[in-house]
Amino acid sequence: MPRFDSRIRIDASATRVWDVLSDFGRYAEWNPLFPSAEGSLANGSHLKLTLKPPFGRRVELRGRIVRMETERELVLQTRAPVPGLCHCRSEFRIESGTEAVRLYHSEVYGGGLLFFIAGERGMKMREGCFALNLAVKRRAEDQNWKIWPRARG
Repeated sequence: MPRFDSRIRIDASATRVWDVLSDFGRYAEWNPLFPSAEGSLANGSHLKLTLKPPFGRRVELRGRIVRMETERELVLQTRAPVPGLCHCRSEFRIESGTEAVRLYHSEVYGGGLLFFIAGERGMKMREGCFALNLAVKRRAEDQNWKIWPRARG
């Protein structure tokens, strides 16, 4: 199964990075890889996500929060409604530093539609992951992100 691992320095507090990652209702405003997310933020809670890699096909996913620790870690396990078509494990880990945090992001994905969704050797998915990391960084570093107008759907 293809895997994507990255880390990015964000000049913001762990609280602010967590606020961005955990505000599922505002994903449509900024998240290029998962443009929609619905569900409550609690260990074991069920989610509905839309996966949209750049130039890839949009896929509706169902899943749950596997592990969550406020301001430290968020792990999501998702799959397409039809078993075997697409599945994804998304992990975000926030490590605090003195002036900034490091966001570690990992995606493991697979399934029968993988080539159409992720592209050859997962390139579309990788681009989407890099775009997501930069979007988290941009949003968390902006002092006023919470007052940005909501996107219209």
